[in-house]
Amino acid sequence: MDSMSTMEVEVERPVVPISMEISEDPKILEDPSSSFPIQVSRRSTYLAITEISSQATLKYLDDQDSTEVVHAKFVIGTDGE
Repeated sequence: MDSMSTMEVEVERPVVPISMEISEDPKILEDPSSSFPIQVSRRSTYLAITEISSQATLKYLDDQDSTEVVHAKFVIGTDGE
């Protein structure tokens, strides 16, 4: 995706985390090679674009059915900058 920035194209993935759970099961925590002790629920936030004449309006669509659960070994957080 970095190569796209030279063409002034920016790709965003509008995904919002809803919850995060870390397993307390010792069996899972002691086996780092095959376990995924973190469960993150996330929801996609889709945009609707309405174009009237020369103006475009963006609207977030809140679809509760777009929730998915991801199992991970690590979670890295940033402030978006």
